Amino acid sequence: MPTIKILGADVTARGLLIVTLSAKPSPEWRRFFEQRWKNPAPRSSAFDPSIFDGWEDGLLSGGPGPVFKKKVEEFDRNYKSIVIAAVEHANREMKRFEDEQLEAAKADAAKEQSDAEELERERQKARAIKFP
Repeated sequence: MPTIKILGADVTARGLLIVTLSAKPSPEWRRFFEQRWKNPAPRSSAFDPSIFDGWEDGLLSGGPGPVFKKKVEEFDRNYKSIVIAAVEHANREMKRFEDEQLEAAKADAAKEQSDAEELERERQKARAIKFP
């Protein structure tokens, strides 16, 4: 998955603020974003994680992205930096996740190749057995 970037912000037809992303995030990317959103560092006493209202797929708005129940000015002042950090965190974790998936796939392929070679050696041995 390519790195997801923040393209901007808009307000949905329901009056919610949406942070528009460069691509529709995968379920894994969304999970990583939400992990950081729920536990930002540093966390101010004014932080309210419940303003996160889910995900917009982009069909009814300018693009895909997280949706927030907050006025634009307050979001800009108190939450924008947390969203930026959450997007950066999700991108880093997604890269790590994809790298781990790739390594696991390579290991599986190598094991399958090794098993296939062992099976072929055994077949050759079996075919070499002579019966009277």
